[in-house]
Amino acid sequence: NNMIHLSMVGAIDSITVSPELNDTDTYLDPNDGLLHCSKCRGVRQTVLKWDGHEKKVKCLCACEVAAEKEREDARRARERQYAIQELRTKGLQDPSLRNYTFDQDFGDNPLLDKARAYVENWDEFKAQNIGLLLFCSVGTGKTFFAGCIANALIDRCVPVLMTSLPRILNALSG
Repeated sequence: NNMIHLSMVGAIDSITVSPELNDTDTYLDPNDGLLHCSKCRGVRQTVLKWDGHEKKVKCLCACEVAAEKEREDARRARERQYAIQELRTKGLQDPSLRNYTFDQDFGDNPLLDKARAYVENWDEFKAQNIGLLLFCSVGTGKTFFAGCIANALIDRCVPVLMTSLPRILNALSG
């Protein structure tokens, strides 16, 4: 029990803040004896009490919490962009396919709405094991449709491998 008490004291000592001003954005409030933020007026210190001991420890004021959240959101966004780039590189082996998006559609082909609907309902279609087969004559936009679908799914962090029958046949014969 004494060992636990000593390790607790050590842990609390590691986060202890002396009641001195440590930067220009901090001031000591004489009403509570704690450090406060000059920007948001929130406390940057709190008091922990246990077994007759009392320690002042660091805490985050509202603007520090907001700044930390902003940093964390930016980190997550960078990680997501990196993951999407990896999925795009691995899943769309032909670099020209990486530029096919629904934004490039000029409304020439009303069937592209079905491709959009496939992406929008992806979770349901996946759960029901529903696929989409694109077949038409040469030059009708199948590759563009498939590229749009693949890129839109990748943007949702869905792994995709886009290929074609000629590519598969070449791989098998090689």
